[in-house]
Amino acid sequence: MIRDHGETGAVERLYREHFERPARQGKSNGHSAPAGQVSERCDAEIIEKARAERNGKFDRLWNGDTSDYGYDHSNADDGFVHKLWPYTQDEDQVKRIHAASSLHRPEKSGKRADYLQRSIARARENTDWFYEWEPPTLSLNGSGGRGELGEALDGAELLERLAWFIRRYVALSEEQALLIALWVVHTHTLDAADTTPYLNVKSAEKRSGKTRLLEVLSLLAAGSWLTGRVTAAVLVRKVAAETPTLLLDESDAAFKGDREYAETLRGVLNAGFRRGGVVSLCIGQGANLTYKDFPVFSPKAIAGIGTLPDTVADRSIPIELQRRRPSERVERFRLRKVGPQALPLQKAAA
Repeated sequence: MIRDHGETGAVERLYREHFERPARQGKSNGHSAPAGQVSERCDAEIIEKARAERNGKFDRLWNGDTSDYGYDHSNADDGFVHKLWPYTQDEDQVKRIHAASSLHRPEKSGKRADYLQRSIARARENTDWFYEWEPPTLSLNGSGGRGELGEALDGAELLERLAWFIRRYVALSEEQALLIALWVVHTHTLDAADTTPYLNVKSAEKRSGKTRLLEVLSLLAAGSWLTGRVTAAVLVRKVAAETPTLLLDESDAAFKGDREYAETLRGVLNAGFRRGGVVSLCIGQGANLTYKDFPVFSPKAIAGIGTLPDTVADRSIPIELQRRRPSERVERFRLRKVGPQALPLQKAAA
């Protein structure tokens, strides 16, 4: 489920101990899979499973990297089909997934309906193992039907799908994606927690994916509130009234801007990591002036360039981003398309 990078960290050990179960692979009995078989799995599940292969070849092909095949695009297309075939023997699904990948060339497979047919025939003849799927439980494309949301989804599958979904739109390491997936689940289970670790999404320069990560989290986290700047009064009162998952963008500008807001924000972050934490504000006017304690305990992700104040950083999990390399491919984020795809995952995490 997670590739082995040599030294296993604490988060991966936690995942393996509590969530991971051995992959089940069904060896063939010498007969090829039947032609024209209709898959019970949605495209997203097939892609997710194939991209999780340890050697990373399918993941590179999905991102349009043909280096494993000597930069020969036709051979790479053939390899794509062979890598995919153990997970689905649905010819139409294979073609759809290929068309959705960065390997797709409109001038080839886009115009020739039979372009992949020879590769499919060879894959059917030569594949000697097929992945044994668990009973379908979740549709990630929001269409219902096969793989519809159900009660059989376990923690390992949920974390896999959350991490995969996040990495579709943000260039992250697998370890970072897993940490963020765990944090997303935490936002939905806040009632069981006495403390909440913040996410410190930081980078040394602009255009590193910080805002995009917050946008993706806004679709997955519980009661998300994505904002860059509000008044001090609104910040405190909204957190107190709704206990949202605060997704704060441009934190570097916030701490360097209006002094009253910066100090209020610092107070909210310093006190809001622990249940019972409050921020006190003056209320009323004139002779009726008094104060009120506002509870500010809630999950928070803070994105910005540079470092946070020490007291806030000490309460945070650092997620350091870098500008995406040319070899790293992510999908275009279109809210009206991505939102419905994220909804089943958000419901599963709740």
